[in-house]
Amino acid sequence: MSLGMAVSFLVDALIDEQTIVPGFYRVYEPESKQQTMDYMVLDAQALQHLEIVESNAGKLQGSLLHYVDHCQTMFGKRQLKRWLMSPLLN
Repeated sequence: MSLGMAVSFLVDALIDEQTIVPGFYRVYEPESKQQTMDYMVLDAQALQHLEIVESNAGKLQGSLLHYVDHCQTMFGKRQLKRWLMSPLLN
């Protein structure tokens, strides 16, 4: 819905004066776009095709995580999984 349509809806509903202040609009930008991205965002399909977390057979064995995981604690295993699923750009 465009901004003009939204404003006309509020005017038609007679609630425009209670909900908006004229001349004070900001374009919404998601938080991820406001900051410079330090890591890559991989979607589910990319993770599946690259076999990051599980192999094509759907098992941990044969995946990248399986080969590089030498962590001793569950915290370390979870952190390594997060790092592999969102690799750094620099």
